[in-house]
Amino acid sequence: MSESKAKTINVRVSESEKSIIEEKANSVSLGTSEFLRTAALSDDKIILLQEGATIAKKLCELVCTFEKAEESGNIEGIYATTILSKIEELIAFFNKLSEKLTDISENDVSDDEEVTT
Repeated sequence: MSESKAKTINVRVSESEKSIIEEKANSVSLGTSEFLRTAALSDDKIILLQEGATIAKKLCELVCTFEKAEESGNIEGIYATTILSKIEELIAFFNKLSEKLTDISENDVSDDEEVTT
């Protein structure tokens, strides 16, 4: 059973700070209270990834570019293999990071979508 949220804390912020907080809360589909509670009470940092879909797309494009270069003989096999391996490590890291995110903006990779090569 969740604890009642009947207690209030008033925080003074400037108009611009208020706008920034509301913008960040909206970008992760949270109300300002829930966003601030999560930020203050979370053991981990809240990570907001505004460009998640762009990062995923660019990583996939990079893999395709190197695969085409390797197939056409423009890159020696060992170099292409090493580079592709490093890119795949980046993709795996990105996927693990995505799982730890508080939320990804609605314009980005959906919760059930993963970067693959």
